[in-house]
Amino acid sequence: MQYPDIQLDLRFSNNLIDIEKEGIDIAFRVRNPAIDNWVIRELKLTHNLLCVHPNYDHQSITHPEQLEEHPKVTCVGLVPWQLKNQQTSEEYSFNPNTHVRLEVDEIQMMKQAVESGVGISYIPDYIALPLIEAGKLKRILPDWKSNGQPFSILYRDRKQIPYRVRLLIDHTLQHFTNV
Repeated sequence: MQYPDIQLDLRFSNNLIDIEKEGIDIAFRVRNPAIDNWVIRELKLTHNLLCVHPNYDHQSITHPEQLEEHPKVTCVGLVPWQLKNQQTSEEYSFNPNTHVRLEVDEIQMMKQAVESGVGISYIPDYIALPLIEAGKLKRILPDWKSNGQPFSILYRDRKQIPYRVRLLIDHTLQHFTNV
């Protein structure tokens, strides 16, 4: 470990928390809510994909409107499912409100539920793609995904950034330029 004396305090939430009030030095967010006196640096674009357990029979699903009758797993903050067909540019907004087997407020719980076969879900590509490659999830309607949403790092705009905070910012920016 390069900096063993630095201690991190990590908190994960899908809720839009007041990072200023909570005294947070650095935040990572999907989408870019403007915050006065904070620097927002886009790291990459993310897309949400429709995924299901590999054994789920999804062959009859040829359009997002057909998802209505299938079991679903939803996550607070990721509804409605905004989809765009990458071949035809058709856009479809799906609001999963029937046959929802599980609603969670944390993305990793949603992923676990889909891996366990609970239902279909709308999962960020940075979580879904490695699991699809490993055979733990299957993508359905592969021509459909969300529009790109910026994944950004936010930090206070100030002249005297603590050294430990500057190190994490620099490490993060270096990591995402090498991706």
